[in-house]
Amino acid sequence: MSGDTRLMAFVALAQPLTTTAQAVADRVQARFGTTIRMSITVPPPAAGGILLVINGVAIPVLLIGAPLPPDTYVQALAVDRVWPEAKTALAQHRAHAVVTTLAPVTTHGEALDAAVYVTFVTAALMDLGPAIGVIWTNGDALSEASAFQQSADAMASRNLPVLNWMSLAILQGPPSPAGKPTVAMYTTGLMPFIGREIEFEPTVWPATDVAQRVLSAAEYLMGRGLVIKDGDTLGVDANEKIKARYHDQGQRPGVPVLRLTAPV
Repeated sequence: MSGDTRLMAFVALAQPLTTTAQAVADRVQARFGTTIRMSITVPPPAAGGILLVINGVAIPVLLIGAPLPPDTYVQALAVDRVWPEAKTALAQHRAHAVVTTLAPVTTHGEALDAAVYVTFVTAALMDLGPAIGVIWTNGDALSEASAFQQSADAMASRNLPVLNWMSLAILQGPPSPAGKPTVAMYTTGLMPFIGREIEFEPTVWPATDVAQRVLSAAEYLMGRGLVIKDGDTLGVDANEKIKARYHDQGQRPGVPVLRLTAPV
């Protein structure tokens, strides 16, 4: 896992937002504090900035009265399959907020805590101003504002917002030996949690079946860390043996992967 990874979300706003660290802290507490135990403190601001510390995790917030540069989310738009109206909707935003971790995360536990608290602060900000959507930069993931908040609320029931924290690229693979079309997939956004991404090797399985397996594995790993061992088999039941192998690099240069291969 990279030692300089900071989790970061951009909130696209319909208009500039003016608020205070205490107001954001109050919204986090009001929205999530009844179901998740949290200690939220507001240190003295530096140069008028917003800083919250939640259970020891320092989260600065930067409010910017201008739109995001388009290249900030061009990759997220390219892989998004969750929010069809994203390009049109994001074109309307006129300001944005940056929510991030002050310190880098270096372990799975730090990454999970940081992801949860950045999500809470992001969702709380959207209660204070007219938000359009969220770009989770570590995963090139796009979320419509209300959908992001609903997923954040669901974390109280231990449901991790997988598609708020990562994206899933779907690729056409080479024809199978029998000449059938194949599909492959890879994730972006698991690196902060487990130090690698998932790649699903080309298979003749339907894309919906592959996506179900990848998302299920991603949620499991986000919540527990890299508990799948090299050579383990996965599946929806005992008969479905998807082989899991570690590789120092996958399709993308310098990105280690957990490669999943469907049984023939």
